[in-house]
Amino acid sequence: MSSLTQRDIEGINLLFQNYGTAWSDRDVDGCVALYAEDGDAVAIDGSVLRGPEELRQYYDRELSAKYQQASITNFAIDPPRALASDVALLNASWRLEGNVGPTTGHNSVPVHGTFVVQKRGAEWKFVAVRLAVPLSAISVTAERT
Repeated sequence: MSSLTQRDIEGINLLFQNYGTAWSDRDVDGCVALYAEDGDAVAIDGSVLRGPEELRQYYDRELSAKYQQASITNFAIDPPRALASDVALLNASWRLEGNVGPTTGHNSVPVHGTFVVQKRGAEWKFVAVRLAVPLSAISVTAERT
């Protein structure tokens, strides 16, 4: 069974810290640079994004609109689980606070994510990102409308 070194765990944590900084700064290029060239994502609004160009278009559009005033709070990350010496799987959760627009219809949304990260050269990168808003958060919004 593969395991991660302390340096690997620190590198994975740095990846998430760098993403948080780029997202908070609305730095589109900074967000996209943290994905592998063949990386993909399923965003919380259900958008399926494949590769750097689709990721760039999504971040450019959403960070300047829907998530322009939003912030991330209560971020918690589970310990990464090694799938190989250079690949890890982990889960994280957080709250998206502020005016998050039509995605949910209210101002505080729990988000859960599953991430596959891979060491590419000396850096860890996102390879696959899957985000979800729990159905209970969506159901509450639907009942209000």
